[in-house]
Amino acid sequence: MSSVLPTRENQSTERVNLRSIVSLLLRGAPIALVVALCAGVVAFLLTQRMDPSYQASASLLASRPASSFGNVDLITPPPVDPRVYQRALLEGDLVKTAMERLGGEEVGEAQVIAFKRRMRVSVENQEISSVITIEITDTDPVRAADYANAIANGLIDWDRNRAREMVANSISALERSVTQLDSEIAAAVASGDAAEAQRLQALGATLREQRVRELEAARARSASAVIVGLLENLSVATPPIMASGPRLVFNVFLAVLLGLVLGYGVQFFIWSLSTSVKDREELSALLDTQVLGELKRVRRNGTRFSPDQVGFFRASLLSVLRNVRPRVIGISSPEDYADKQGVAVSLAESLWRSGLRTLLIDADLRRKGPGLGIDVSKTETPGLETYLQDQSAPLHTVSITADSKIAFDIIPVRTLSKQPSELLAYGFEAFIKRVDTAYDVIVIDLPPVLSYPDALAAAPACSSGIVLAVSVGSSGKQAASAAALLQMNEVELRGAVLTGGSLNKEPKPMIANGRREGAAAPRARVSARVTQRQK
Repeated sequence: MSSVLPTRENQSTERVNLRSIVSLLLRGAPIALVVALCAGVVAFLLTQRMDPSYQASASLLASRPASSFGNVDLITPPPVDPRVYQRALLEGDLVKTAMERLGGEEVGEAQVIAFKRRMRVSVENQEISSVITIEITDTDPVRAADYANAIANGLIDWDRNRAREMVANSISALERSVTQLDSEIAAAVASGDAAEAQRLQALGATLREQRVRELEAARARSASAVIVGLLENLSVATPPIMASGPRLVFNVFLAVLLGLVLGYGVQFFIWSLSTSVKDREELSALLDTQVLGELKRVRRNGTRFSPDQVGFFRASLLSVLRNVRPRVIGISSPEDYADKQGVAVSLAESLWRSGLRTLLIDADLRRKGPGLGIDVSKTETPGLETYLQDQSAPLHTVSITADSKIAFDIIPVRTLSKQPSELLAYGFEAFIKRVDTAYDVIVIDLPPVLSYPDALAAAPACSSGIVLAVSVGSSGKQAASAAALLQMNEVELRGAVLTGGSLNKEPKPMIANGRREGAAAPRARVSARVTQRQK
């Protein structure tokens, strides 16, 4: 039997919409809220233990002064971008110098780095002038103001020193030029060429005289001019009265927000590692086949399904099998009996209600699972194991009645078989051929595919293929392994049905209690009256 599986190209593309996002957020909300609450409590306790901090600020005005003040010549440093002052504070030695000057002792590099974390320098750049603000945060308000003023004054001195260095560098350059000219003239005289020496001496003397005049002018200006910087105090830092931190509300809010992000991040990480089946789209992509239905259990009775959803499952299955004769379909699960519990009997009832003659066969010869969920202890018909051992045995079925009418027939399992897979492989296909002409649909409740080899042994008799029942939250790896095993054994996987979840509304109950030895059986949605029927 060849396996014809739909390709991924035939499947609808999964889209992420607002509803799915809200659903994911609601699913992850418990863990996220717990993490956020813990983070908020921790932030509150830590903030309460923190010492109050104070913030003091000093402002400097950066502008271009006039070149002279009355008869006094002013020397200013070359203008720079105001952000240079910011970098000078954050990257230079100005902060270290100011700390040592204020504290009176040498400061280590680690202390400077720690102090800079409490310092904030901002620049407000305007067209004509700029404002540089230095903010210092400290647990002592007076110390915060002193540091802010000390650093501001240090930056003013640094800017003024740039003008001094400019003048000193100019004088040094002129002095080096005069010395170099003297050396050239002396070299020309010592060369022995009188004409050339006379020419160089005359040229060098003229240039030297010019450099000497420039040097004298530079020295005179340096002695008479006033050196000023481009910075001046705009506001002096004063000790703050009110504490600026710690900010209790802000810290708690930020901790709660980060806790929510962390909580959802952990939840999404767990989901990414999880291989459990969450919805029908994921199941369809996992098995590379179509999902024929989604059966949610009634909340008050976890073994019953919604009749409407079973009807959708039946309609989808009949649509897939519309050109298939005879219709012999197996219901199995990857590894757990709970995945398919009640699916076969619900499908059989729904098929009967649609007007089809239906036979339901229990193929669990090991009697490990919950069975069909119908109590047949009051009947004396042979079990499936009898027909598999003796094909000539007279056929007797148990007829289930619902609404005072014969609903569908079942063939149960009466006794435990010692070699169930061999028995199914030997006689099950022949038995199905014996009864398939009497029914429109035969539903076979098979054991899980991965737990026992019974499902694979009975698969050749399922001429219409097998439907895998997979519950929400079950292992996706097991479901994929079961589908791969069926395909490897050339068993046609007609589709899957997703079970699990719950409904808020309970359908009208139809009483039938069944129990198999050693396991609790589901309620069948048919009446408990059964009659023996001979074929």
